[in-house]
Amino acid sequence: MNENLELINITKLGDDIVLKLSNNGTETLNSEHWTVMYNGTPKVYIANQSYITPLNKVEITINGSTPCRISLISEYGNKYYYKL
Repeated sequence: MNENLELINITKLGDDIVLKLSNNGTETLNSEHWTVMYNGTPKVYIANQSYITPLNKVEITINGSTPCRISLISEYGNKYYYKL
């Protein structure tokens, strides 16, 4: 399994936090099977697309304020941590 998500940009828009991620691995990923944690609590999120092919990008939007800790758990159980 070659999964590699890279955080490209984080933007704060009003009450929302937008994470822009790039799929730098070789697997097509399904964002509907991810879990997003906001300060240790599961958070409802919106992805601008369901399937992210290699070398493509996805934007994940959650409601929240900063500073915070965000972790993304992929469909394969890999964990990615971000601190804002």
